[in-house]
Amino acid sequence: MCDRLSMLNPRAMREIELERRLNAPLTDLRRPPKWNGHHVDWYEWTESQLGALRCYCDGVGPKHMWQPWWCNGFVEGTDLLLHLERCPVCGLTQVWESWPDRPFDECWTLDETDYEPEGIFIEPEEPKGKDDK
Repeated sequence: MCDRLSMLNPRAMREIELERRLNAPLTDLRRPPKWNGHHVDWYEWTESQLGALRCYCDGVGPKHMWQPWWCNGFVEGTDLLLHLERCPVCGLTQVWESWPDRPFDECWTLDETDYEPEGIFIEPEEPKGKDDK
């Protein structure tokens, strides 16, 4: 029996695998349960349609497009909207804080500890003195 895929060169095989992974359903559906001690009400995951940039994963796995799945969540007791994006290829997950007066203000890359019951705690920045730049 002839296996046509085995006749492809390694680069073509990698491209086929990347395409398969980009088009596969998202398997890691976790989201941080809390943000600075406040519960987060998350919406459902949505698949991105286009990728125009390379993934920001710093070389984890083969190079691929940033075509993340995304979802939004509201932090209880605040006006804060969180926008979470996850790459279906490498799992890189980033979350943007978006306040009414500062849309998409800051971005963080999540790690495994962010999915624990305590969620994420962001340390406030120290106020800068007049001599600090």
